[in-house]
Amino acid sequence: MLSLKFSAYLLSNPVVPGAPQINVSRVAVRSLDNREPVSIRIGQALSVLSGTQVSIECHVSGVPQPDVTWSRQDNNMATDGRVLVKDSVLIITNATKADTGVYLCKAVNLAGEVGASSMVNVTSKSVYCINYESYR
Repeated sequence: MLSLKFSAYLLSNPVVPGAPQINVSRVAVRSLDNREPVSIRIGQALSVLSGTQVSIECHVSGVPQPDVTWSRQDNNMATDGRVLVKDSVLIITNATKADTGVYLCKAVNLAGEVGASSMVNVTSKSVYCINYESYR
């Protein structure tokens, strides 16, 4: 079951006209019932099962249009081809526990820069077996 509530705001430097802005959400998302692809907005925390495709969207605005870069807080972004950036979206295919971490989106233009982050937690589904024979 995917649980999600919508709450968003703009993260920006209000003093500088044209400064980059990032549309941020602060709602946690859990998708632990299946491995359907999950897409969140930067700022949201996400918990998913290993094997899930994760997309983190970083919608930016500013004049001129800001450049978007992605990083991981511990500088340990996967380099095996499963993590890619398309436009301003970070995509992690076949997420593993090693992908657990804080992902950072940074928007930069001539008027300034702004950043936002999302925490991604990748877990494997636990299966509990009860041996009813032992309860006799």
